[in-house]
Amino acid sequence: MSAVAKAPFVTALRARNGTIDLARAGEPSITIRVEMPEVWDVVRVSVSPTATVAVVKRAALDGLGVVASLPDEFVMKLRGCEVLDESATVRPTRRSFC
Repeated sequence: MSAVAKAPFVTALRARNGTIDLARAGEPSITIRVEMPEVWDVVRVSVSPTATVAVVKRAALDGLGVVASLPDEFVMKLRGCEVLDESATVRPTRRSFC
């Protein structure tokens, strides 16, 4: 079964075809939808829950074709709130970010 088929429906909304696969074979993974309003585009990233936000950010920028010599110029948000610690993992938690 493909990563897209296992991913929640919402990850496919208005996203490019295909998924950026950063997860290792045989390891658990989650699929994240990353949107960049500046270019009006969305990509899906399949990644290990232990990967950092910074890793996902770099892969999304590359996947969107953004030449980012300084990825710090871009802000990552979750549910509208800025992610201040990009060394944090993407593992889902129940805590509120806003």
